[in-house]
Amino acid sequence: MTDAQFTALSAGILTSIREVTPWDTGNLAKNATKIRSVGAGKFEIYVDRKIAPYFDYVNGLARINNRPNRNHGYFADAIQHAMAVAARNYGGTLVHD
Repeated sequence: MTDAQFTALSAGILTSIREVTPWDTGNLAKNATKIRSVGAGKFEIYVDRKIAPYFDYVNGLARINNRPNRNHGYFADAIQHAMAVAARNYGGTLVHD
């Protein structure tokens, strides 16, 4: 994979995650969900908690104010969605091990 292909792949995965990120003001999707290089051929997608300190509540709590949290666990689901999109776009398959 060339550097350009890798950059396109990582940007596409980030976009896929942002597309399914819960949206109220858009801050979590647009500003707090980020990507960074962590070495040659590696990247990390993460949520900057300085920008969205409420992330752990949105993603982690099963109930908020005694009501079910419809966004509980969304980040893991978003990663699965993004990986499926990447596999489809690059002609691969998603394998769980």
